[in-house]
Amino acid sequence: MKNIALVLSLILLTGLLGCKNSGKNGTQIKDEAGDSSDSKKTVLSGKVNHSNDSEIILISDQLADTSLLDKTNQFSFTQDISVGRYFILRNGSKSIRIFLNPGDNLYLEFDLSDVINSTQFSGIGAETNVYLKEKSQRMLEQSIYVSHLYEVPEKEFRYLADSLYVIGKIYLDEYKESHPELPDLFIEQEQAALLYNWANQLMEYPILTNQSIAINKVTYFSFLNKLDVNNASLLKVYEYKQFLNSYIAYYTEEQLKSNPNKNLQTYEVSLIRLQQTNRLITNEVVKNYLMASILKEQVKYFGYKNTDLLFEVFELNCSDDKLKNELLDPFKQYKALLVNDKAPSVTFVDATGQTFTLDNFKGSYVYIDVWATWCLPCKRESPHFEELSRKFMNKQIQFVSLSVDEDEKDWKEYLTTFSYVHNQFWVTNPDVFLNNYLIKTIPRFILIDPEGKILDSDAFRPSEPDLKWFAGLPDKRAV
Repeated sequence: MKNIALVLSLILLTGLLGCKNSGKNGTQIKDEAGDSSDSKKTVLSGKVNHSNDSEIILISDQLADTSLLDKTNQFSFTQDISVGRYFILRNGSKSIRIFLNPGDNLYLEFDLSDVINSTQFSGIGAETNVYLKEKSQRMLEQSIYVSHLYEVPEKEFRYLADSLYVIGKIYLDEYKESHPELPDLFIEQEQAALLYNWANQLMEYPILTNQSIAINKVTYFSFLNKLDVNNASLLKVYEYKQFLNSYIAYYTEEQLKSNPNKNLQTYEVSLIRLQQTNRLITNEVVKNYLMASILKEQVKYFGYKNTDLLFEVFELNCSDDKLKNELLDPFKQYKALLVNDKAPSVTFVDATGQTFTLDNFKGSYVYIDVWATWCLPCKRESPHFEELSRKFMNKQIQFVSLSVDEDEKDWKEYLTTFSYVHNQFWVTNPDVFLNNYLIKTIPRFILIDPEGKILDSDAFRPSEPDLKWFAGLPDKRAV
């Protein structure tokens, strides 16, 4: 079960690529980038009611733009686009999926207390987005069925999944007939979205079902014959990417079942996913996307530690030099931090407001705990860190906790509930510090030598310490 959880936790939902590729069965969709000479000014404006965030963000695979809400909570974006595409409009923790065509002048208004039901569209491009809104509403209405899809026997599951797919197709066809102005590209993408959402459910069922079933793989997976697993032109469709990740996850789980080691680490599961991607995917663009996504997900949630082989496999098999550099450059920076480089500078303050840097600790080894008050794993490590600081207080080493909380007040308030022997500080510019040390996840522990050079930028955790290393340190010098 641990390995199954690992596979599912690593199913990727991030990243977008657009590229031409010959699809089969007429499923090719035009290149998203389009011809820049055909680009038209596209305007998106609107109003957000009951917003507590002054910024609203417009995101697609090719841009991320920010607009400030005015005093009446109005916003406006102007973009030059040449081909219609999906966007995410985000305010705070809430978001809306929209579709914009070149030349659209779309206005929308929504309330953050009930985004889906409150959203109203008007202007050029409204009909396309009304469909997306009603589609989201239908998905919410059907959620009771979807939530039970994987709990029912196979025959009933197929009936429910097929029915939901047919209902979606009928609704799209009816909407298309009553709105002949809908762009052909949008219709093609929505048809693909329905198909691959259905296919994704079929791929997930063998992994997620709690039914004790022996699936006839020949008959069950015959639906794959209707699909194009290697169609790069579909990478603009979110549901296609979901399907791809479930497709790789299924075959990864099949390999894990035959593995005698039932307690693989996340990076080992990611390695199997890379191997399955190499085996199953023939289109280079699709392969590049999947391999990059696997690496990004591993680093985002588990950091760079133990990823050497993953990056080696990626470098050998990725054919996109730009994508290679995007992922390999920060990995190389991370590796450089491990080989006695001088520790990047960082400024921090204590509870009284006095400023410190790492230079204040030169002459001693330094064991740094990078943490935050909102991080539960950090809090679990904290007592072990404190125990080590007490146990080795006579050794030539300083134990330093660096909080990366955004608000200094949160850190100070947290400290009032605990007593500590070791040094407690708050980093004055957390984002710069995390970036300089390539810290993707916390807690993170760093070892620095008496000359201010890094011994290990991703050191052992205090809950699993190298006690021999601590015991071998010189005794603290008498003052």
